Amino acid sequence: TVRSELEGLRTFFGWAIRLDKAKTNPILKVKKPVPYRKLPRVYPPEELDRLFAAAGARRPFFEFLYRSGFRLEEACAVRIKDIDLQSNIIRYRNLKAGRDEWCEINQTLAALLGAQVKGKQPEDLAFPYEFGKKHNRIRLEFQGILKSLKIPHGTLHNLKNSFVTHLLDAGVDPRIVQKLAHHTDLETTLRYARSPSADRMKGAINRLPI
Repeated sequence: TVRSELEGLRTFFGWAIRLDKAKTNPILKVKKPVPYRKLPRVYPPEELDRLFAAAGARRPFFEFLYRSGFRLEEACAVRIKDIDLQSNIIRYRNLKAGRDEWCEINQTLAALLGAQVKGKQPEDLAFPYEFGKKHNRIRLEFQGILKSLKIPHGTLHNLKNSFVTHLLDAGVDPRIVQKLAHHTDLETTLRYARSPSADRMKGAINRLPI
C-alpha cells in the first residue's frame, strides 16, 4: 500500500542519513494518506421486518439492539432494575466509558420491554438467554437467520449501525443522534450519514427562520 511504501522510504532515508549518504529525509514532509473507510453495513427497513419476523424467541433481543442503540455486551447486561417504564427511561451501562447513563425508551420498545419485565425480580436479566462464550452462540444464530433469509452478510452490531443511520435519515439532529448512540465524538456519528436524497434536499434552502 502507499502507507507501507512511504514507511519503507522513511526508514531508508533514515538509514542513509546515519551513514552520511543523505543530509535530510524528504519523506518526513510527505503526509500519510487517510485510510479509506467503508460505510457501515445498514439493514433497510424491509430487511429488518423480515429479520424480526424470522427471529422467533430471539425477536425481543434483536429488536432491543435496533431500537435502543445498545452494544451487544451492554444489552446482555441489562437487568430489570435498569428499566423504568413509568418514567420511560432505561439505564445504559457504558462499558467503554465506565459510567452509567439514563436514556429515553423508544415507544415501540417500551411495549416490548413490558412483556420482558413481567413476573421478574429486579436483579434478573432482562434477556436471560444462553449467549455462549463471548456471545458466540447468539452471533451464530443471527448469522443463521440472515442466511435463511438470503440477506447479505451482516453482524449484530449492524443493528446499531441501522439505528444511527435511520435516525440521521429521518432528519434527527446529528448531535442528538450522537447522544442517543452514546458516541464520544460527533465524527463517529457522522460516519453513518448518507448523501441526502433529492426529496430531502428540495426546499431545504427555504427553512431559514426569517
